[in-house]
Amino acid sequence: MKAPKLCQLKDLCIGKTTGIRQKDLLVKGEHPVYGASGIVGFSQRELHPKPYVVVVKDGAGVGRAFVAEGGSSILGTMQALIPKGNVDCRYLLYLVKSLRLGSERSGATIPHIYFNKYSHKLVPYYSKDHQKAIADSLRQIELLIEKRCGQRNGLYRLVQSRFIEMFGDHCAEMRSRWDCRPLGACVHGIETGKSPVCEGCPRSAPDMPAVLKLSALSSGRYLEKENKAIGSQLAFSPEKEVRTGDILMARKNTPELVGSCVLVDRTEGSMMFPDIVFRMHARDDVDAVYLVNLLGSSPFSKEIKKLAHGAQKSMSNISKTHLSHLIIPTPPLSLQREFAAFAESVDKSQEAARRVSRELLNFLAKSLYTIWA
Repeated sequence: MKAPKLCQLKDLCIGKTTGIRQKDLLVKGEHPVYGASGIVGFSQRELHPKPYVVVVKDGAGVGRAFVAEGGSSILGTMQALIPKGNVDCRYLLYLVKSLRLGSERSGATIPHIYFNKYSHKLVPYYSKDHQKAIADSLRQIELLIEKRCGQRNGLYRLVQSRFIEMFGDHCAEMRSRWDCRPLGACVHGIETGKSPVCEGCPRSAPDMPAVLKLSALSSGRYLEKENKAIGSQLAFSPEKEVRTGDILMARKNTPELVGSCVLVDRTEGSMMFPDIVFRMHARDDVDAVYLVNLLGSSPFSKEIKKLAHGAQKSMSNISKTHLSHLIIPTPPLSLQREFAAFAESVDKSQEAARRVSRELLNFLAKSLYTIWA
């Protein structure tokens, strides 16, 4: 492929915004309006008759880009990039993704990015046929990634189905079917973490002290890379260090994510858990894998969320005392271990799927980079 010509992003597209607010949206209409989560309502006016690229410019998800259908419009928190006549819309999308605009956001309370700041970035320009060829290739990679993610989600649902099959699909049924005990009698204490002053970025080396972010628990799998570096080694508390075998639960989070629970399968060390996270260890007569699935992803997890309270709707809090007194079903240990063996075998398959997904994501990142070659 012939080496591309370099030009400024604004030479390939026109930036447009609107003053449309959430309260201005119509329930029905001819022209759909896009927000950060997709179509959020309708308007009487269109922004552009043909497909264009939308970038989240304010708030959560800032920098994320996608293609909007022609004849649509956008909220005021979004930025439209209208491709010029010699530019393929999908190529423009991948070009914007390769710029990783979210990493250049500003604003401590509400992050934002502005077109007049990144429109001067130098970008490669190919002939329109080459643009379409590049976009086609990158889309095929994305489809493979989506397929792998679908397989992983299917494996996750398989574990959930097996749990219900073995132990029940309703809290009342589970409690009537099995022996029950307070959670506090099933674990060696419920411990709260500690939150030292942190830097705004994750640690750059495995031996650097850091503290977990809530996002390390939110997916249902322990993600140690979701952390914030601790500026001083003196601020690190060894007694709050995460260790293999820990059960970690988010005691304070949004109503949807409060009570998120993970089992630490491995850790590189020098990682603390924060004061908005509980730590537990299962007793010898309770299997840790069973307990994590019971509390975090089974029908019984609704009982955990019921314990949460708080004045702010955005953040709910679980009391340590209430959690300790929660009555949970405790089937025979042999059945718990049978489920754990099944879950661990599925987890191996999930890890293989994750590995392939990582490889595909790395390939996509390299492919985006080759746009600049």
